[in-house]
Amino acid sequence: MSHPDQNRLVMRTNADCLRQALRWLLCQVQWSGIRFRADCTWTPRHLAATALLWAWSDEPTLGGRFFTAR
Repeated sequence: MSHPDQNRLVMRTNADCLRQALRWLLCQVQWSGIRFRADCTWTPRHLAATALLWAWSDEPTLGGRFFTAR
């Protein structure tokens, strides 16, 4: 009888795959030179990732795309 952990499947969610794809797309960017206002809560990396999701969204309106991407 085999040990139960040996036959365990590793499940990857769509969110995991998307996170991995965004990391791959954004990994070579030099973020250190980008500065936002002091009161901005966004980081450059998160803004870029949100913009990519925003562009890929199939929502019909700009507001809907932003809400979905955010």
